[in-house]
Amino acid sequence: ILSNHSAYEVITYEFVDTSNTICVIIEIPLNSLFYITKLNENISISFDETAMGSGSCDLRNGSFVNMPLQNGYIMHWHWLFDPEPFMEMFGQGFNTVGAEEYLLHGTYTLANLTVTNVATKEIFRANTTSHPGQKKKEPYQDTLIRAGNYYICQSGWNVTFYGEKYNATLVLESIKFQAFPDIGPANFSGYG
Repeated sequence: ILSNHSAYEVITYEFVDTSNTICVIIEIPLNSLFYITKLNENISISFDETAMGSGSCDLRNGSFVNMPLQNGYIMHWHWLFDPEPFMEMFGQGFNTVGAEEYLLHGTYTLANLTVTNVATKEIFRANTTSHPGQKKKEPYQDTLIRAGNYYICQSGWNVTFYGEKYNATLVLESIKFQAFPDIGPANFSGYG
């Protein structure tokens, strides 16, 4: 879905769970690029705004999103869900996450981010987790998205991907993620 919520156009990916309820929405600016760095050239690949992505939401196995890029590449995101126990605040009926007690509670952690060339099967992998003792974390490492009427806006990512022959960089600006509760309508509120 191509839409314009602010000063720039975005591609919106929406995915539903087994009950046909929207569970994940990701907005990627239309001008986002994936660069493959070769010895004598850099190849620039855009997101394919005409192709529909695919995705699935599953609390046990994690949620994934496949976003088509041009030139036969697919970007694959995979999140794992970590539930949080319900903790009622005295007299308010809300938990510590701020959602009603019958809604899903927890966070999604970005576990895997890859780009694959469908024709050649070449895979580029990003290092999505930080390591103990790592001096500086990248913004995309340990990314958490809280379930419920909550969103996260990132000002921009330059993600390094590692391939067998070449490396690559994903350049994203003003990326927005939102995860939704297990019941009720999705209300995308993330325009930060």
